[in-house]
Parts: sequence; structure tokens; C-alpha cells
Amino acid sequence: MANIVAYLLHPVTLTLPAVFLIVYISTLDLNLSLYWTFLSLVFTGIISVFVLFGVKKKFFNNIDVSNRKQRVILYPVVIAVVLLFALFVYLQNGPRSLVYASCMFVVALIVFDLVNTRIKASIHVAAVASLVTGVIYHYGGSAYLMVLLIPLMAWARIVEKRHTLKETIVGGAMGVIFSFIAIYIVQFIR
Repeated sequence: MANIVAYLLHPVTLTLPAVFLIVYISTLDLNLSLYWTFLSLVFTGIISVFVLFGVKKKFFNNIDVSNRKQRVILYPVVIAVVLLFALFVYLQNGPRSLVYASCMFVVALIVFDLVNTRIKASIHVAAVASLVTGVIYHYGGSAYLMVLLIPLMAWARIVEKRHTLKETIVGGAMGVIFSFIAIYIVQFIR
């Protein structure tokens, strides 16, 4: 069960609803939201192929890249791909909110890399916490039930022996903090 939860709520999987919501909230255009979500799938696919290649060549021990020393290889590639995506969105006159979110993601990844020199904070829990925070902020109401996804992902990461309780709490807190920072920046720019 923990494996299923971890795969369904994996940061790569969450990219699609996150991009859709970022574009939809800023444009209220369903077609545009689907278009940019599809294009983000292409860029996310590049990262996924790189990770699968790394697992096959044994410079990553698993698709989660749960060994923090191996993330030194992963993070620069992810940052480069996300920056290329942001540039692509910008050059195509895409939604500015998507460019801002992409840049914020890069900053968050750099901060995670720095934090990971001290504690292996869970990026999986952070991704869930960030998405849930954004959805609750924008939609409220029944979206509050989504908060249950955060401890569910924490549980899955602990059961899989990828993280400790402390590492999941740090990851979740960082996800919430980065989500509020991103919301504030977008509102400030508007």
C-alpha cells in the first residue's frame, strides 16, 4: 500500500495537476491549462528518462533517488530542465504564473539541496504539502480534506524506510512554506 501511495503522489506525478492548477487559476482557460500541462509532461518526461537511465546504469539506486549523495547528479539536471521549461513558456508568451512557479521550484530545489547537507528532508512530502497548500488556499471548502494526503505520504515514506518521521516533518514544513512564498510573490507581482 505504501508503494502505491508513493507512486501516486510522487513529485513527478504531481507535476501534472500542479501545472494544470497554476495555469487554470491564473487564466481560467481550460484549453490553455491542458495545453501547458501536456507540454510540461514532455519536460517531466525528460527528467524521468534521465532517472530511469541512471537507475539502469547504477548511478542512482532507485527511481526516488533516495540516496542524498546521488542527488548531486540529479538536481543540476532537474534545474536545467525546469529552467528550459520556464524559458520555453516565456518565449511562447505562456502564462507568467507558470514561469514564476518554475523559477520558484528551482529556488526550492536549491534550498532543499542546502538543507539536505544537514537532514534528508522528504521532497515527496514537500511536493504533496506544497500542492495541497496551494489548492486549499485557492479553493478552500472541501479542499481541506486534501490535507490528509500529507500525513499519508509521510506514512508511505516512513514505511518504505526512505525517511524518518523528522525528515517527513521537515519536508512537509518546507513544502507549505514554499507554497506560501510562491503565493505571496505572485500576488505581489500582480
